[in-house]
Amino acid sequence: MIPYQDFERLLEDAEMAQDMRAYDEAKKSIAEGEELIPSEITYALLDGANPVRVWREHRGLTQLDPILRWLVRSSSCVKLAPAPPSRFAVGSGLGCGSTRVPLGGAPKAKGD
Repeated sequence: MIPYQDFERLLEDAEMAQDMRAYDEAKKSIAEGEELIPSEITYALLDGANPVRVWREHRGLTQLDPILRWLVRSSSCVKLAPAPPSRFAVGSGLGCGSTRVPLGGAPKAKGD
């Protein structure tokens, strides 16, 4: 057994080391070109705003711009029956990764 004060100090040291690792990983990701997500986008998505609209407005795009970008990048523009856009297609048209466009609204909070 160790005294409670020593336990608290060890716990604080472990949390500090974890924070330092997270900071180092974030700095490395930024240096490798990972885009930061502004807090305005995060808060808008958490408030339930349409993710496509939020990203489109952040990028300064009109409603037509993402569609035109996707069509230009698409190798098969002509289809007999139009399919709903995939997460990749929407993210590609908005100029952001597909994992940043949660189709179907804001993500659920843990425990919901």
